[in-house]
Amino acid sequence: MKDVVKKILLCAAIVVLIQVLPAGKLIFAETNSGQTSSDTSVQQTTSSSNATEVNKIDEKTGVALNKIWTIKLSKPVNFSTVTNDIIKVIEKDTGNSFQINLHIQQSDPSCINIIPVNDYAPSKEYSIVISKNLKSQDGSNLKSDVTMDFKTQDLPVSADNINISVMQFNDYTLPNEVQAKMPDGTTKQWDVQWNNNSIDTSIVGTYTFTGTLNGTNVSVNLNLNVTPYQITSASNGTRNQSALQISHLNYLMASKANRDSVEDAAAKLNGNSETNTCVYFASESYRRVGFAIPTWVCNTHKFSDLLTSYGWKKDYNKDNLISGDQAFTKNDSTGYPNHTYTFVKWVNDNDHSWAYIVDNQRSIFNDGLHKRDILLVDTDQFTAFQYFMYKPN
Repeated sequence: MKDVVKKILLCAAIVVLIQVLPAGKLIFAETNSGQTSSDTSVQQTTSSSNATEVNKIDEKTGVALNKIWTIKLSKPVNFSTVTNDIIKVIEKDTGNSFQINLHIQQSDPSCINIIPVNDYAPSKEYSIVISKNLKSQDGSNLKSDVTMDFKTQDLPVSADNINISVMQFNDYTLPNEVQAKMPDGTTKQWDVQWNNNSIDTSIVGTYTFTGTLNGTNVSVNLNLNVTPYQITSASNGTRNQSALQISHLNYLMASKANRDSVEDAAAKLNGNSETNTCVYFASESYRRVGFAIPTWVCNTHKFSDLLTSYGWKKDYNKDNLISGDQAFTKNDSTGYPNHTYTFVKWVNDNDHSWAYIVDNQRSIFNDGLHKRDILLVDTDQFTAFQYFMYKPN
């Protein structure tokens, strides 16, 4: 073919282009997102009559195992010359042909895709060989054979397990990449697919997630340790929580064992019954952090009046609740709140309807810590919120 040049472009995403253009040079250009970033040229030095001439393109390394190469000609290709004898991939260690499919693009018949039937082997060298007998539709053929060696990417051999700690209720997302160990002893960030992406940090404990490094059989475990919810301060912008109520909340949240112990003590004060022990529960838990509420305080009337006598304030606006506040529900037939509980935090900070709270309802939820629909937006199982009390600083 007169005044022919073969050009190979390695695109960052998936392809290398081997392009036949007029000019008498072989041009190789690395690309990033389809844009040429650098190139080198090799002038052809032999005539088209030299049957042994071969244009050899610089080797490519780190090639993806499912790599699709694309040959681009300056003219539409003669379909009959696009065969596995004219275009082939050779395994360099064995000399055997690697099985490929050749696809002429319908939208651009000057482009030919080299598609591996199966993935290339990792850490292995191959050669693309294009015979000069590849022809365009006008009968022109290449001036010489073209070859390009490439080496496939190394695959990880292992990955260390990962240990992560996150505090209860805090969001956590499994990583998209993990550090993998390569055959040469180096490490590399590698994409990972987890067997389960569902994470619930509302319950303290250690949870193990297993992932597989993409394109490999290498597995990795991530151990997520959810630690108890503990705070050093709480504020709504106009009020800071008292040290007493922070200490009280932290005691209740430190462990289920703490909550169960308080529940057991409250039931004992109530004749060994857990029914109607919300004030016993709250009073007992406050006593454990140094607030000496008398054991005879047994109902919301006495409890609310006692807190008031100690200077505690009432607030009827649920949106002013902060962690550690003591909430009271609507009145019952006695004219006093039906229930009391300690507010922990909103389930959704942008939706003040459901909250995490602590109270005496272990028999219902298997734990004094649970969610509560405080405005009865979605349920009518319990009494709605009325007000909360707090100790001013």
